Amino acid sequence: MPTANRSLPVLFALALFLARPAFAQLGDAERAHLVERLRCLDMDHTDWTLLCNVGEKAAARASAAIPLVDAELAAAAKKDDPRFRIRLLGILARIEPTRGTEQLAAAIAADNDGVAAFAARILGRCGAPADRIGAVVMARLLVESRSNVASALALAACEAGAIGTTRPLLDRLRSGSVPRGSKHWFSIALAQLADRDLQAESLGWLKPRSSLCEAAVLIARRTRDARAEVPLLELLAADVDEKLATCILQSLGACGGAATRAALRSSLAMEARTFATAGIQVASSPLDARQLALLRLGDPKQVAWARATISPRVEGADAKTTIDVMTSSKARVPELLGKWNVTGAADALVACLANKDVATWVRAYAARGLCWLHDGRGLAGAAELLAGETTREFGGDRGLMVAQQTLHEFVANADRPDYVPIDAASKVSGVGKAWLGWLGKHQVTWRDPRQDTDEPLLFY
Repeated sequence: MPTANRSLPVLFALALFLARPAFAQLGDAERAHLVERLRCLDMDHTDWTLLCNVGEKAAARASAAIPLVDAELAAAAKKDDPRFRIRLLGILARIEPTRGTEQLAAAIAADNDGVAAFAARILGRCGAPADRIGAVVMARLLVESRSNVASALALAACEAGAIGTTRPLLDRLRSGSVPRGSKHWFSIALAQLADRDLQAESLGWLKPRSSLCEAAVLIARRTRDARAEVPLLELLAADVDEKLATCILQSLGACGGAATRAALRSSLAMEARTFATAGIQVASSPLDARQLALLRLGDPKQVAWARATISPRVEGADAKTTIDVMTSSKARVPELLGKWNVTGAADALVACLANKDVATWVRAYAARGLCWLHDGRGLAGAAELLAGETTREFGGDRGLMVAQQTLHEFVANADRPDYVPIDAASKVSGVGKAWLGWLGKHQVTWRDPRQDTDEPLLFY
């Protein structure tokens, strides 16, 4: 029929439209924006929040993003520093998992162990399906003898939630075949991947000479199993190194009870008497794992100490008096108040956030603490810190970074403002104003940050 013949060119044109290259589906502005986002990854350090944000932007465009990522990969291959290319492979793995993880696997098998370890860390955080990441880890984990690469592979497995790697991790720890220097990271990985059966079994690993002891300590913190309190206290009284002792104290803060409170109060009181006998007047002391454990358990004295810590002070005195300084670990105390939902935390954090005499980074962690409580005042406070940006005092740049990371890690909405890398020269007031405008128009979908293997204090 003539009508049918006239429709053929239309159908042919439609077929060509549907078959056109995927990148052509993006408008010029959208394509330019995605390229700009990808090129933000070309930096001298890895910002994990930025990597996640760029990955989310690329994944939202699905196959349309692949040609742009491939073009940037080709350009990055000509650079002497391989890190930009490997970060881009992480983005590729998120939108084209098979090809991306295969190329990351090739980088992990490279002779350069620094490049291999870096590729393994990117693999764990790339956002590809856990089974794909687990397959790459399984292929290398049993044969990898380089300590830093083996450690990075173990972290990749737990960060991706690749539960299929649990048994190899357990077997290598149990047999003592873990490369020297990797045991700590294998223990972290096993603790985060352990299923209910292993969690129950781990109570029997809480012995000083057990190769699985550290993993068991971390599992007790994750599960908050009250049955672990007695063996943990016995372990603490044994001859263990300082690193493991700190880990035990952190776990007791999560699963301990009356016995833990009594033991830690007694230990702190004995130390205070020793200082008094020596004539030492302590204006402040380094952040103490015993204090943090008691804080998590709601001890009134330590709650009062934590609130006082939020307001830094510097006091000079004679040689027998210590000096109170706001260290990076103390600056994080406000976040712990919120994360552990300490009694009265919200009011204390709101007051800290509103106090402009308090350092920026402490206020940023106060905003983060409120966000752990899913209190919108934390998001608004973080945005206001970025929008204000009036001073860049010591720790100020770090505070602004924390403020922006907080907004991205707790807000799940895909249309939230872009993440912008911050350094000493950055002008971030526009970022804060964009967030304030966005928060005023949107209903926030909350999410909690991942259990960060780089921040053991904040596990579970």
